[in-house]
Amino acid sequence: MVGQVTQNFQKIALEPLTCAPGSSTAGNCSRVVDIYNGATKTWSQASLSVARHFLAAAALDLQGLVVFAGGLKAATQSFTGQYSNDVDIFSASTGDWSTRTLTAARSMLVSAVLPLRGLMFLAGGFTGSTSNQIDMWDVRTNSLGALSPIISLSNPARGGRGISMTITMSPDSPIPVNGKIVVTLTGSFNCSSGTPVQFSPIGNPVRTGAVSVEGSSMVITIMSGIFMGQEAFSMTFTGVANPSTPQVTSLAVNAAVFNEHGLVIGSSTVGNLVAVVPNLGLNSPSITLSSVLSSQKQVTMTISLQPEVAVPSTGRLLITLPGRGWDLPSQTAVEFLSPNQGAAATASMLANTSVLAVQFASGLFPAQSAVSFQIPRISKPPVSEATIKPTTPLHARQLLGITSALTDVSSVIIGASVDGTLPSLVDDFGCDAKTFFEERTLSCVQCGAGMLSPQGSVGSSACRMQVHCAA
Repeated sequence: MVGQVTQNFQKIALEPLTCAPGSSTAGNCSRVVDIYNGATKTWSQASLSVARHFLAAAALDLQGLVVFAGGLKAATQSFTGQYSNDVDIFSASTGDWSTRTLTAARSMLVSAVLPLRGLMFLAGGFTGSTSNQIDMWDVRTNSLGALSPIISLSNPARGGRGISMTITMSPDSPIPVNGKIVVTLTGSFNCSSGTPVQFSPIGNPVRTGAVSVEGSSMVITIMSGIFMGQEAFSMTFTGVANPSTPQVTSLAVNAAVFNEHGLVIGSSTVGNLVAVVPNLGLNSPSITLSSVLSSQKQVTMTISLQPEVAVPSTGRLLITLPGRGWDLPSQTAVEFLSPNQGAAATASMLANTSVLAVQFASGLFPAQSAVSFQIPRISKPPVSEATIKPTTPLHARQLLGITSALTDVSSVIIGASVDGTLPSLVDDFGCDAKTFFEERTLSCVQCGAGMLSPQGSVGSSACRMQVHCAA
């Protein structure tokens, strides 16, 4: 039995569901929608956004959508009153509701659909007099959000590898499990097929997906979770390879959302794809230290690079140093080695980060010319904090993959790098951070000198003696 006895009752079938919106009851309009699930032979209830009667109802079965449109908000016998332009949309794939509006408020309108083309027509009606208004809804043109998708990169350097890409959008339509999001990118971006996608917000149940590359498009397949219509979310995946040549920011990004049947339920031709910028030189920035020993707390750091783009005389260089505990007096004066005349800059650590910021103040730095300078009195972190992860690759005691960015006076990134180098810090026994972490994970035994020493350690005995093992 349905939730309320109604007049002007309509029902709309959407296999295996049947939806019946409430109309008028004893002088009051109803918001009730009774939903019958033929697969489970059970009833459930939902509510329209606005109580009304004399509304139109239609279904786009292949898209899994039911639409309730227009109506009269006051139950009068004269069929006049406050007309509605409200449209309620139910997604059978996700069980979610969303709303739209008609171009003109009216009641007693009729509907027609072309399901294979995803088209719905809502025509005519009554507004105190008959209406010739026709609203056509093409679900393929549902918006993906204002200026969506928005696509950013963890580092925009040309030819960069191991980059994280984040795509943000807010589609009008809910996205079902096994649906797909296809974003066509300018330039030759690439990543491994099947790379997991991390969603934010993560959702409950947890949202999961995987990305693959098809031609110039990133294809994200939804594997689990609920994606409601008009909800903003972002998708991040790693291991992206940037194009090998620079390209400007693109505001014309073609994207589409498909349901589980492969039908388009939303699309966009606008968006924002961040620029891919010139590199700062091979293995740049190259960073050296006057001492790599942890006992030498304050050292002089030398930074060298050869940017493919001219450095603005008031630009800024940002370098992310690995580990925690780097420190430097604010606005420390920089000494230039190249060019050795007319150049000036200051250096600081950004608050609560490991980002070294070099602010250029004057000088000429043409594209492809060498830039080298020294920063005095920079404090190194202890060995135990020298690397973000103990698995940081080491080659000839060099930390690889130091990231950096060069910005102009407007803080727009004009150059970047992902392949800078920095010496690996060591303690007074010659133990670097990688060995330090590896040995901490081994079981400890009491050594003859009464100190804890890792059992089976691969390091030298001197290195083993000074390691503080976990309890």
